[in-house]
Amino acid sequence: MTTEEIRAELSAIGGDNPVADMTIPNKSKSFGARVPDLRKLAKRIAKDHRSFLDSGVREFFEEQMLRAYVIGYAKDDFEVLLGYFIEEIPHIHDWAVNDALCMDFKHARKHRERTLEAITPFITSHREFECRAVAVTLLSQFMTEEYIPTVEDILEKLDTSGYYAMMGVAWTAAEIVCKFPDEGMAYMEKTALDSRTFAKAVQKACESFRVSDENKQKLRQMKAERNI
Repeated sequence: MTTEEIRAELSAIGGDNPVADMTIPNKSKSFGARVPDLRKLAKRIAKDHRSFLDSGVREFFEEQMLRAYVIGYAKDDFEVLLGYFIEEIPHIHDWAVNDALCMDFKHARKHRERTLEAITPFITSHREFECRAVAVTLLSQFMTEEYIPTVEDILEKLDTSGYYAMMGVAWTAAEIVCKFPDEGMAYMEKTALDSRTFAKAVQKACESFRVSDENKQKLRQMKAERNI
């Protein structure tokens, strides 16, 4: 599909989408299309994904979301798809596109070591969404017993000064507690995460039904001991 054809379809399926407008700061101008419709369109575009992804079109919010979804849906050589994934990260400037890209990139699960190698340059970045991209990729594609030590090590290195980077790291830390209670609690005991990120991780873990009451109490005590 050409850019003109895609935009015509976006215009047709678009409309008022006040919830998205209120909850996605920094969002680009938008057609007002909703996620289910974007996913349907992305699956069709994915059949000829290279022409769309090579176009570099990102003017509208929906085009950015489509790129994220298409990279996830496309079938191609992994190195090609990884290249598109990595290329997209520096262009992110809102949490919705960030999380769509990282959470849909399930190709990484069969190539975790190569994916880690590719995202390594972003670990030392000071750009908010590059840091969030690393955190959410770890959260969604590396949450396995084998990779938890690696995930924990990388979380300690990410710049959490940006709000959305901080939230991404806290979310990932909380997920470790949820999915691997023993390892997660041990990590929270020793972590050097800054106070703001630590407090948010405790909050998110304590809001989860997957964390035991006993561990929630321990987490609150850890927070108190840090005078947060």
